[in-house]
Amino acid sequence: MIAPDAQPLPTHTDANQQRLARACASGDPAALTAVVRAHGRWLLTLAFWLSGSRDVAEGAVTETFAAGARAWGRADPAPTLAVWLARTCYDLTARPPSAPSLRPAEASVFIDARHRTVATGLADLPFEPRAAIVLRCVLGFGADDAARVMNVPRAGFERYLLQGFGQLRERLGEQLVEPVPRVRSVGRARALARGDTLPI
Repeated sequence: MIAPDAQPLPTHTDANQQRLARACASGDPAALTAVVRAHGRWLLTLAFWLSGSRDVAEGAVTETFAAGARAWGRADPAPTLAVWLARTCYDLTARPPSAPSLRPAEASVFIDARHRTVATGLADLPFEPRAAIVLRCVLGFGADDAARVMNVPRAGFERYLLQGFGQLRERLGEQLVEPVPRVRSVGRARALARGDTLPI
């Protein structure tokens, strides 16, 4: 599985996360610090891969937390804090009008050194297939939550995942130490979406 050099994605579903969100909305700086510490690194990774720019990513993450502080006073983040943050960040960075191409040197900040070749190929994918692979294989979102982030049905997410793996194979070919799986069916894409890893 592709693994960023960051802490694993928090999968909080407990009431403490909801309390933290409400405390952020009330202006508690300690609560905001706790949320940023738990979610900031992986959110920056997501924003970078979606936008292609470190500057855009940092701005999107800042605005995501600011949007949370405004929204969480009215309603708890649902279904989890991580999904709410990712969905907001996705909306802020989807197809920026003049996003530069992802640069491998900059991308290496977000991807483990063992996977630089894959990072290069991933950077060249169209937006939705790239987002699907990043959400599922880089950050570890489940398929249902990844579909919620992208605001598509689960079947649509699986199609993007299928497209992404196929295009990644085409772009990298023999450069891969271990091949990306030959995902030629929606059934195989569903197996990967359920939790199979990307063997690279």
